[in-house]
Amino acid sequence: MNNTPNNFDFWEKESYEKFSSYNKQYDLYIGCYNLEERVKENILNITAEKKIILLLEEYKIKDLSWLEENNLDFITNEKQNEIETIKSLCDIYNLNDCSTICIDITAMLKPYIITIVNYLYQQMSIVNFDVIYTEPQKYLHGDDTIFSKGIINTRYIEGFSSIYEYNIDNMDHKYDTYLIVNAGYETKIISSLVQHDRTLKHGKYLIGFPSFKADIYFENILNIVKSIDDFKVSKFNPKYANANDPYETANVLIEILANLKPEYTNLILVPIASKTQALGMALFYIFCKKTIENKSISVKYPFSNEYSNNATIGTSKIHRFYLDFNKLTS
Repeated sequence: MNNTPNNFDFWEKESYEKFSSYNKQYDLYIGCYNLEERVKENILNITAEKKIILLLEEYKIKDLSWLEENNLDFITNEKQNEIETIKSLCDIYNLNDCSTICIDITAMLKPYIITIVNYLYQQMSIVNFDVIYTEPQKYLHGDDTIFSKGIINTRYIEGFSSIYEYNIDNMDHKYDTYLIVNAGYETKIISSLVQHDRTLKHGKYLIGFPSFKADIYFENILNIVKSIDDFKVSKFNPKYANANDPYETANVLIEILANLKPEYTNLILVPIASKTQALGMALFYIFCKKTIENKSISVKYPFSNEYSNNATIGTSKIHRFYLDFNKLTS
């Protein structure tokens, strides 16, 4: 187990200061819409033959005039279910006919990020595509910025639950659970993830550092400090991974997994920090499905029925990640 390779060391990534330097062209662009400046700039500035916009009901956007004025095709997720939404998108549009695809995760909610990356590769056998993310200048209210309003359901992301069955009323559990919380601005909701799992004996924070900006890192730490009391476990020693590097995030998770004691059979990932780190968790999950046999890897998320549709100010760097899953078998 300790010889598990870091398969994401040499995966391609680039960063751009402005769109005038971004010269990629695509057959298909898929992005989500909200009211933020950076999201609209992405949609307008990425060059693609076809653009598809996911209009997520969770954002509660009623005015669609901007989409209509820019002649953009959009589909909705009326059932607010990540796997059904992505499957519906792929059924409507023949993605296999596209040789170059760009997935824009800037406004995409984390369960949808994890689902679409896994679905394109595992279900549609699309082995390479670009994922882009644009940073904001800052968050609207600093460490008090609210991203979600009320937890309606804490559950496993559809298709990402492989946890071994156990009787929760039996305190002598055969399998122990190890929780990895990619902690960020939404740490106020951590208690909903841990209060019902009696198998939880150990876990770890995965913190984004370096962060997009210094002030964002310190705001993140403030939120983590506020959440400490939610954890009822013996140790939660943090690990760090670059907040804007999904490959480093995946590699750190591989390192954690390689050093886990054998009794930790169930590994639960909780992506509540940056969207690029959620992408890293998706890559790690795919890596584990191909290489790990004696661990159960699941992804859990505290779902809300409403998310802020305008929580940031301005536009900063554009990050491009070229996912080439052929490298997992090379």
